[in-house]
Amino acid sequence: MKRKISLLLVFILLLAIPVNVFAKRHENRDIKIWINDRYIMSDVHPYIKNNRTFVPLRFVSEELGYKVTWEGKSRSVIVEDGSNKLIFKVGSAKVNVNGNFETIDAPVGLRDDRTFVPLRFISERMGGSVGYDVTNKVALIGNVDDYIPDAYYEIKYYEGNNQPIILNFTVNFYTMEIKDSSGKTIQFNDDREVVTYLEKNPQAAPESTNNVPTDKQLKDQYYVSPEYQDPFVGSWYGRTKTIGTNEYYDAYAYIESTGKGKYTIRHRSIKSNGSELVTESNAFINEDGNFEVEASHATTLATGDFSYSWYHVHEEYIFDGVGYMYESSDPLRNLTKY
Repeated sequence: MKRKISLLLVFILLLAIPVNVFAKRHENRDIKIWINDRYIMSDVHPYIKNNRTFVPLRFVSEELGYKVTWEGKSRSVIVEDGSNKLIFKVGSAKVNVNGNFETIDAPVGLRDDRTFVPLRFISERMGGSVGYDVTNKVALIGNVDDYIPDAYYEIKYYEGNNQPIILNFTVNFYTMEIKDSSGKTIQFNDDREVVTYLEKNPQAAPESTNNVPTDKQLKDQYYVSPEYQDPFVGSWYGRTKTIGTNEYYDAYAYIESTGKGKYTIRHRSIKSNGSELVTESNAFINEDGNFEVEASHATTLATGDFSYSWYHVHEEYIFDGVGYMYESSDPLRNLTKY
């Protein structure tokens, strides 16, 4: 199990670390922003001024559930969520919070036509918990206790006034790797190379190919929620058959990661007459990026036509990278993620 690092709730270290915009990137690592289980990036970058770290107001606010409106005449930004309303004025250290003025530790800045605010204020005032990963230089906002430094996280990218997109990659700044939708990784020397690559390749993630009928999307005690950083983890529905016959019936696969490309998988077969079989086995990602299921297993449920003595064979599922895979020897035995 991956070990969580200590989170520093004081931002003294954060404020001491140099950050520059992309055009004049510092030789050391840039500060990254992590908000509630994803990295948030944009076409403008955090910067340091008067020993304060400034971040783009729009993307931090929107990620925390706030609506952002620019008032050009007054050079102000209105940030509200239905119960709270904050008004930031460019060049001012006074913020109107629900009709009362509060003083922040540095004036609101304007750079590259974007409004920037001190990270400490925006995160503590709007996001609750804050923290900092010293090793990887990541500012943490939101559910910081769930942050794991050596995990892959999805990336949400903001550009100008366009709608943000989820990139077709996940990133691990601990190992300096990015992973595409097929599960294949690219290794980099440092996080400057990682960020540069991501910004030059801002492809949106492909649309889901989830064609599973609603009535087949079972979400009972076996259901496993999908994880953005791992395309295999989650619940899958498809078809399978009894070995040596042409009888196909409903199949489910509930996949959970055990780390380092290894998984546990709970197989579930359901016939139209209500017969049900549930088994558990191990699986791994092979050199081709496909999903291999080991033959050894444990049967936990067998009713009707099924028997506890039934056995599994070794299987390899060809993965298409977008939520669909099929058994290499029989494409009719396939699975779609839902």
